[in-house]
Amino acid sequence: MSDIRERALLVKVSTAKFGTQRKDQAATRQTADDQNAEKASVSVTKSLIPKNNPQLKALVKQMSAVSNLFRFMTGPWDENFRIISAKKYGKLREALDAHLMTVEELKDDLRQALPAILADAPRHLGNMYDENQYPDIDTIIDAFRITIDTEVIPDRSKHILVGLDDDRVEKLISDANSKDNQRAKELHTHTHGVVSDALTNMISSLENFGDGIENSNRTKTFRDTLVSNMADVADVLKGLNISNDPALDKLADDIIDNLTSASAPILRGDKIKGDNRTAEMIEKDAADLRKEISGKAKEIADDLDGVFGIAS
Repeated sequence: MSDIRERALLVKVSTAKFGTQRKDQAATRQTADDQNAEKASVSVTKSLIPKNNPQLKALVKQMSAVSNLFRFMTGPWDENFRIISAKKYGKLREALDAHLMTVEELKDDLRQALPAILADAPRHLGNMYDENQYPDIDTIIDAFRITIDTEVIPDRSKHILVGLDDDRVEKLISDANSKDNQRAKELHTHTHGVVSDALTNMISSLENFGDGIENSNRTKTFRDTLVSNMADVADVLKGLNISNDPALDKLADDIIDNLTSASAPILRGDKIKGDNRTAEMIEKDAADLRKEISGKAKEIADDLDGVFGIAS
């Protein structure tokens, strides 16, 4: 594990939000009585800030985007931290910091909107309004936060365990290192799954393009992200290559070279300004290109288990 400690970092992203949902005890009792139900079986909740408020929705969505980006760019390690190669950590922080700037901007938007939201709350909630459940605006805004923690993989051999005999210390260190080795294997399996799923999706999308959709006049297509996602997967693959395996770096390069050279509009056969080919020529060329790239994706997929050292 000593080499991995030099090549990888552990990262944790924690998010917190202002809880807008509250149980209304009086409304719960009233509803239970009205419906002749047991109070323990009834719960009436209210939203201190309307769920459809655009500023709140935008902020919560952006915070979810931060979490999703973090999970995509990193691999599982333990119950608290995820892992990424040291050489890709800078790119991770750059991407996260850009999203965090947007989060701060959206917090400012919500701050500006809150006086009107709070003033309108009695109308929204009627008899369920309780001003004591609303903290001041700063407290609400400060409740929305994202924290990034970064640590190195601990070197158990340098731990000083006072009061334990040498044999027990050696056993504890051995057990901890075994867990790290198991985590590295699980990360390897996770990375294989990420690449395999992306290749399967690309192959299916290219091969099924233009097929009819059941009970619809439309045909199957794919978004522009089909190609950009493959580029992202190749980048993530390098970020999760904590063993510095040249075969995995080559796999990432092969994905970039073979599967991202043509844009999604070209693969779909979209009409592009300045293209003087006939519609028939455009479609034929696009169909040939879809077949070619799908074939390359299949070749990469067929070799995937060997690249990852997984017995078939």
